[in-house]
Amino acid sequence: MGARISSTLLAFGGSKAAQASANQRTRQTQADLYFMKHKCVPAPPTKHAVLHRFSDSNNATVGNNIIQPGDLVSNEVGSGVLIIGDIHGCVDEFRALLKKAVEENNNNPFEAVVLVGDLVNKGPASAEVVRVARLTPGIFAVRGNHDEGSLAAALGDEERRKKKKYQWVMDGENIENECISDGIYLSDDDIMWMSDLPYTIRIPWILQEDGTEVTVVHAGLVPNMPLEQQAVDIMLTVRELIGIPSDNEVGNIDLVDARKHQQQQQQQLVREFGDSDQTSKCMYQFDNAEALVNESEPQPWARIWRGPQHVVFGHDARRGLQQCEHATGLDTGCVYGGSLTGIILPRRKLVSVAAAKEYCPR
Repeated sequence: MGARISSTLLAFGGSKAAQASANQRTRQTQADLYFMKHKCVPAPPTKHAVLHRFSDSNNATVGNNIIQPGDLVSNEVGSGVLIIGDIHGCVDEFRALLKKAVEENNNNPFEAVVLVGDLVNKGPASAEVVRVARLTPGIFAVRGNHDEGSLAAALGDEERRKKKKYQWVMDGENIENECISDGIYLSDDDIMWMSDLPYTIRIPWILQEDGTEVTVVHAGLVPNMPLEQQAVDIMLTVRELIGIPSDNEVGNIDLVDARKHQQQQQQQLVREFGDSDQTSKCMYQFDNAEALVNESEPQPWARIWRGPQHVVFGHDARRGLQQCEHATGLDTGCVYGGSLTGIILPRRKLVSVAAAKEYCPR
């Protein structure tokens, strides 16, 4: 049977030996070795991935674009794409949403499922969410700030390893070898899969009514800046933007200065909270013709975004579902007792399941 997302979901089991092997963690992966040398999480080999249709991949080209090593290829059989918001370790809701979405898709499997990042942390079963996403054919994901932080903890970041929210990362490390088969813990394969997650996934064959493509990112993007120039911390953490007119009379602030300002804000967040996982504001440059009301005040980035892509994102549970003209936010706070939400494209049909409980206070 061709790889596809259907109502038949992956379940784990088998012998204890097989489970122990699946949980194997040697700390000798390429990601581990990179961290040992550079003391930071490796960037993904493909920072901005493109999801191609399986049927197009047979010829190794899509239009004029050659499929490069590291590009993603959708399923052989299916209809449409499902994009899912922040899961945060809520594996039961993840499975329930996959099942419900297939039913809402006229019981047709999807060509692909794309996760907006933050698969882990705060919820009850982060390692299992990673395992389900990694081993279920047709599921792809972008990297979120909590995925990045958890990866850093798993690779040896001592400051993160002291924090309660990252203790699940070390669970398998603290268990005797004969007990490693009891449960699901991060393995070498899980670590490499997480380290390979791109910052964005572009889906050129899913078009909106106005003909624009869909791009998935965890947190957001800065307007008037090419995708390749977007800062990593913006893509992982931004929620609000502060505009700067292009003809600014005070110091003629440009995007480089705006980037420096944003980095200073991140450093301040680290000083205040001990981590950079908190909300991020960024200054950006706009033309006067594009100016909005109260542009000098912080604005949700999705409200300001004007394309050219339609961006689907997560990261902003406080605002919940966001349906802007050129962006859709799917973080509806499942881990906080809200719901897990997805959108079926190109139909733009929303589907959600309620959280079984509040796993983490806001």
